[in-house]
Amino acid sequence: MNTDADYLDRSFLSFKNMVILSFIIIFIYLLLLNLFKSDEAMSVLFSDSSSLIIEIVVIIGLLYAAKISGVMGHRVKIAWLLFTLATVSYFLGDTIWTLLEIVLNTTTFPSVADIFYLAFYPLFALAIYYLPRTPMKRSEEFKLFMDMLIITLTVGLIFLTFLIVPAFEMNNEFLGSIISTAYVIGDLILLFALVRMMLLTFKDIPLGPLLFIGISIFVQIITDSIYSFQSTHGTYISGGLLDVGWIISFILIGLAALLQIKYVKYGYNPFTKLPRPMTINLSTYIPILLVIIAYAVIIWANENQIISNFFYVEVLGGIIILLILIRQAYTLNENKNLYISARNEIDNREKIERNLIKSRKHFKSIFDNSPIGIFHSSIEGKFIEVNKSLADMLKYDSPEQLISMVNKDNISKIYVDKEKRSKIINKALKETAWQFYENDFYCKDGSIITSELSFKLIKDQEDSPKYLEGFIVDITERKKAENEIINSLNEKELLLKEIHHRVKNNLQVITSILDLQKYFVDEEETINILSESQNRVKSMATVHEMLYQSTDLININFTDYIYSLVSDLCYSYSLKHEIRTIINVDEIYLNIETAIPCGLIINELVSNSLKYAFPDHREGEIKIELKEENDEITLIVSDNGVGFPEDMDYKDVKKSLGLKLVNMLTEQIDGTIDLDRSQGTKFTIKFKELKYKRRF
Repeated sequence: MNTDADYLDRSFLSFKNMVILSFIIIFIYLLLLNLFKSDEAMSVLFSDSSSLIIEIVVIIGLLYAAKISGVMGHRVKIAWLLFTLATVSYFLGDTIWTLLEIVLNTTTFPSVADIFYLAFYPLFALAIYYLPRTPMKRSEEFKLFMDMLIITLTVGLIFLTFLIVPAFEMNNEFLGSIISTAYVIGDLILLFALVRMMLLTFKDIPLGPLLFIGISIFVQIITDSIYSFQSTHGTYISGGLLDVGWIISFILIGLAALLQIKYVKYGYNPFTKLPRPMTINLSTYIPILLVIIAYAVIIWANENQIISNFFYVEVLGGIIILLILIRQAYTLNENKNLYISARNEIDNREKIERNLIKSRKHFKSIFDNSPIGIFHSSIEGKFIEVNKSLADMLKYDSPEQLISMVNKDNISKIYVDKEKRSKIINKALKETAWQFYENDFYCKDGSIITSELSFKLIKDQEDSPKYLEGFIVDITERKKAENEIINSLNEKELLLKEIHHRVKNNLQVITSILDLQKYFVDEEETINILSESQNRVKSMATVHEMLYQSTDLININFTDYIYSLVSDLCYSYSLKHEIRTIINVDEIYLNIETAIPCGLIINELVSNSLKYAFPDHREGEIKIELKEENDEITLIVSDNGVGFPEDMDYKDVKKSLGLKLVNMLTEQIDGTIDLDRSQGTKFTIKFKELKYKRRF
């Protein structure tokens, strides 16, 4: 699929075609200059008009580049606008020069055109300054400024020696000398910007436009220098070969604008593989090179006596040497600080290394002497390192033998359950937390040990699995002891169930004896006493029966017990008339110490209601409630029967055998009893579950 960038790269406006076109334009320009060299007027006209046409095309390209560069940031847009403004200023200067030279046929130097020419230099340098650069440290900023200043002053020394001083000495017009010097200063400003651009790294700016702008500045400075030298010596010819330098300079600016446009619109950047212009640290070479240049210029100027006033050259040369010494002193101090920092870092690293060695020895001591098995293994399960305890545990002669034999013969040789081992490792790869398992291992002699296996996955800095580390504890003897304890406990539970079963059977025998005894007596009172005793024994037998049937041999479900007890009592008294029983109880579990007295209390109170509350076959209801709140249990047994006689005192009530038994049992469970006779009878008993009493 073709993109816009691919199409543009193949079209006439491709960068390659523009470079070829630029060479063609320069070649044709040189060819025509050669043809018109015999006709000075034609040569001047061609040179001046060609410059104006090229500058107009470049200005259009720069304007468009500035317009679309806003997407790269406000500073980038301003920079390209300044490039445009600088070129427009130069174009105005060329326009005025052409009018003065061709139309008015007057003096072109000095003239108004020089104002626009000179404005070009600071505007162009300001544009480079506005390009956003990567932030730098203060020390780097200082070194950069010093390097730029030293390079600029050294070139300035050359200009002073060969251009400025000769211009003042050889030119009789003071204004002309001033303007010539201004051009030299403009070139120094451009040089300063060029050096800055070469030494800096610009933020998110493509290299291509910078490269062509830099070459353009270099060509401009060389051309201006030759022009100043020729003007000083009166050898400059308007429309001559030197004018091609300015033509090349502006063509390069146009190519820079074209690269900027293609980069913004299509992301086209043909110079991505090239390094930045200045990738070498110049701090070592610049001082030596510039000292040599400064001394060479001073010595040559002195030997050849090209200027009469040598003072300015000496002063500027001295300033350059002084700046170089300051720069070198700063570099030496910085190097000293770097050396100290490096030395401190080396010392810290040596200290850390010593601590690591010490820590490693300490870890190795713990690793080797630990009573439990420790291992490091690969993700596949191969042992990397094991301690002596693990080798002894698996009955190998040494850790090395364990690693060698297991890894060589079979990676899972020591694992009894191969499938379980695979599941363990797969789970470990998904979780970084410690994993705990009970696992069996083969020893070297074929015996099997049971162990507690705990390990975790260790990851590297990229969060990729690295290795497994873990511990193995032999719990074979402990498992044997645990199994013996479990077996013993099972035997005791079975024995306890058997005891409950036998107690229940014995109580049932007593119940049967009491039932048989009723057939040998005639008195109704005696029969009732035997029946009541029979019910009391049944209530106790029911507790033992429920404990026998329960998996918990300490507590019984008292809710189920109440339902069973009340059902048996209703059946025992063979109710012919309608007496409803309402049971509203929480699910409460009681131990045997509390359950038997509480069961007997319910037996007595419900029996009393069944016998006395509803004479003459009256209908009614008996209600049993059992609630637990804040570890206190409340038992309520009530009926809506006739109640106790009004003339009967509560003390007399308590004298009956059944209620005496209720009071005794309430005291036994450390409870309180309350009787309400306002509507039938209502017994409220509050107590707490008795603590289990250890039996010896």
